Amino acid sequence: MTEIQISDDFDLDKLAESGQCFCWRRAAEGGYRIVHRDRCLTIRQVGEDRCRLSCSEAEFERVWRVYFDLDTDYRAIRRAVRETEDPFLALAFAAGAMLYVVVEELIPEMSAGEHSNVGVVCFAVGFSLMMALDVALG
Repeated sequence: MTEIQISDDFDLDKLAESGQCFCWRRAAEGGYRIVHRDRCLTIRQVGEDRCRLSCSEAEFERVWRVYFDLDTDYRAIRRAVRETEDPFLALAFAAGAMLYVVVEELIPEMSAGEHSNVGVVCFAVGFSLMMALDVALG
């Protein structure tokens, strides 16, 4: 068991109910059981900013820190989006986050392996090109 502290807004129930987490199941002992690639994790919130995970610290750093994207400061991003008061920017931010989740969760082979960022970047470039052509050609 590993216990971690997360300084950003991290609410397991809110994440699970957001529709962006496809492989989460509520665990009998509380919390959630998450399947990601060839890994399975049970995670339970034990405080406002603390979670208990069923993995070693090394596995958390290697696999789950990236899965939960804990190195990104989402508070700062949300604050920047709110300060612009631009509804299109807010919608674009939400759409981009959803596309990222779709690529990571629904097409796991694309984001698996040593060169996982290449697949994600190629998907983003292809999607952007498709949208630009749609606008340009009507």
